[in-house]
Amino acid sequence: MLTASADIRRVIAGVEAWRSARRPCLYAAIAGEAPTAGLFMDCVERNVSMLLPRISGDDLVWHCVADAANLAHGTRGIPEPDAALPVADAREADCVVVPGVAFDISGGRVGRGRGFYDRFLAAIPPAVPRIALAWDWQVHPAVPLEAHDARMDFIVTPTRVIECRRNAVAGGASGATTGDAAAGGAPTKS
Repeated sequence: MLTASADIRRVIAGVEAWRSARRPCLYAAIAGEAPTAGLFMDCVERNVSMLLPRISGDDLVWHCVADAANLAHGTRGIPEPDAALPVADAREADCVVVPGVAFDISGGRVGRGRGFYDRFLAAIPPAVPRIALAWDWQVHPAVPLEAHDARMDFIVTPTRVIECRRNAVAGGASGATTGDAAAGGAPTKS
């Protein structure tokens, strides 16, 4: 997992939206998700203020976090910031990094079904870059989407960056990628 985390850190460094971020929203990865530990280290080394979510009812509440030591297992076993940490206005974030179950090359994202990130992303300015972290096998030519599903601007895997904003606007079926990993077949939405 450390190698994958280092690979993602290396690959995401090619995304200007990440390199220039001074107040990114991140998440703490759970089993099966692309790892975020390398991104935490990058933020600490660059002295960047990270915002991490805590689940509260049907919403995500964002907190300023200095490092992963401030996280504990919360709702559904997800590592979350302590509720005593300062609450942050995530609408002031300059970059959002999100998890997911499946993605497509046009920026479509399938989450875990509760809509936490879809609701959150609908509330932040559209100009804020949305970056999904994924394993290469999670990226497909198309995924089933609903009207409320938020689209990503970039998908970062351990081997490549897929620039999606251009694809969604142009309606194209092929993504602009950096790297050479192959995409798999489309999943079904449950």
